[in-house]
Amino acid sequence: MGIVDEQMPLCLYDLISIAAQLIGYLVVVALVNWYLIFPALVLIILILIIRWIYIKTARDLKRFENMARSPIYNHMTTTLSGLATIRAFGTQNMFMNQYYRYQNDHTSTYFMCFNSSRALGIVMDYLCLLYILCVALFLMLFPEGVPGGSAGLALTMALGVTGMTQWGVRQSAEVENQMTSVERIVEYSRLESEAPLEGLRKPPPEWPTEGCIELRGVYMTYENSLKPTLVDLNCMIRGGERVGIVGRTGAGKSSVVAALFRMRECEGQVLIDGVDTKSVGLHDLRRK
Repeated sequence: MGIVDEQMPLCLYDLISIAAQLIGYLVVVALVNWYLIFPALVLIILILIIRWIYIKTARDLKRFENMARSPIYNHMTTTLSGLATIRAFGTQNMFMNQYYRYQNDHTSTYFMCFNSSRALGIVMDYLCLLYILCVALFLMLFPEGVPGGSAGLALTMALGVTGMTQWGVRQSAEVENQMTSVERIVEYSRLESEAPLEGLRKPPPEWPTEGCIELRGVYMTYENSLKPTLVDLNCMIRGGERVGIVGRTGAGKSSVVAALFRMRECEGQVLIDGVDTKSVGLHDLRRK
């Protein structure tokens, strides 16, 4: 959100401003002699081709850099919230090494983004130098009909194109790269939402009275998973009983809790004191 709200508008403003100035520079040079419009057209075509080649790589690098940044923030949040536990078990080195790995992954992708941007700038400078060379050679080889003042104006405008072109192309590529942040926001907005917070059927105020939980043919499958985590789960836990669930990692222990609180929708029935949880709003279910 910070990129979309703060950085992207500035880059877009720079891009529009630079594009307008570059068009003005090229028009002024072409007004001195209309033959100078041909090297300008060649310059624009070459810039578009190089930008097209660059953006294919830069877009993926920026996406990888955004993906590598998230684990750093998550790890820092987890570490700070569980700092007392980490010190109690003496696992400071393990968490530090994990942070270094996340940081190295992010630094490597960021370094590649930075280098690719600088390589684009160098190529743009060479193209602008060729354009300036063409304008200067034309003014020296065909001085007839071009006053000294007009020749100086054309050469000055051509020199101004150098820095503007590099920065403008880099900003246009940066705007497109930052659109990956917009892409991620759109993906989050299209995530499947939870069930309604308020259901059509209100449970009794004293519900649940006994705390009897019954699961009938419960199947639960996570997104991007081919096999269901919970397969035809049938059990009954009477009120007042204490039940422990034991199993290896990925056996579905936490998935049972997710099914009870409808953190993820599942097939089958989950009954609490005879009331199907699918008929109860999430607020009432999770509060009680």
